[in-house]
Amino acid sequence: MRSEHLTYRPVEPSDLDAFSSLVQDAHIRRYMMDGQIFPPEWSAAHIRESEALFDRLGVGLWLAHDHATGELVGFCGYLVLPEVHATPELVYALRASFTGRGLATEMARLCIFEAQWRKCFPDGIVASVDAVNAASVRVLQRLGFERVDTRPGAFGDMLLFRLTDDPLPPVPEPAPRDPTRAAIDALAQRFGLENRPGMQDWEWEVADPDRIDEFLSAYESGALTDDERFTLMETILQSFEELPHPVDEDPRLPRLLELLRHNLALHRHTIWHWSAYQVGDLDEAFQVSPYMRTLMARLS
Repeated sequence: MRSEHLTYRPVEPSDLDAFSSLVQDAHIRRYMMDGQIFPPEWSAAHIRESEALFDRLGVGLWLAHDHATGELVGFCGYLVLPEVHATPELVYALRASFTGRGLATEMARLCIFEAQWRKCFPDGIVASVDAVNAASVRVLQRLGFERVDTRPGAFGDMLLFRLTDDPLPPVPEPAPRDPTRAAIDALAQRFGLENRPGMQDWEWEVADPDRIDEFLSAYESGALTDDERFTLMETILQSFEELPHPVDEDPRLPRLLELLRHNLALHRHTIWHWSAYQVGDLDEAFQVSPYMRTLMARLS
């Protein structure tokens, strides 16, 4: 999965050293671990619990890495803390060097989005934070969590929060936009593409994963009209869908997402359509749907 600045993947047994380093990080354990240093066995047990949670609900713990550098930033997701909640609660933690950039909110927002798309927690998403951890309190409040209880904690009051309203409200279908005949004719001529009567979905029928680089370069050139860019983006997305390897393994994916982020107004309906908004199981959606759903948060 990806958000604006981060890449995420489920934590696995092979990540034990990396996950343990985060759990033992002085900044992270100050509040999340009540200052305690937990051994690798603790981390291994929670990795197993996360894998079981993914099998059961489709969510668990993710490691987060910086898009640009690949550096390990922190972890986020859902974790059962039986002393606090019987159900998995939202957690997010990052190294001190990555604080102050809005990344905690970005991580939490993506985790919320994943859980709500999958309808994991019908009674709401829960979270807990020490009252003295003002930064985390602000993150939860910013995302729409409401304080529901206070309990004694290691540093005074521990605040319990619950999110029952969707902080990323369903986006109504934007006004449809269709490829124009002029745009189709211009693109067909530019790229030497078939353009015959009876091609009802021309922009998808001419998709070609072997020409993705060519399509992206033309979009980036600044030489196309808005109608041409709109139509070409549909072709690009279909070309990604037809790749012989998983989309998330393609090094050009960040380039595609950057184009969409910078042209949201033009591609509102495209993003909505390719998000497969009404499909609950992402395995039945498009390969690009998880990334389109992240972009949809910007459409509201």
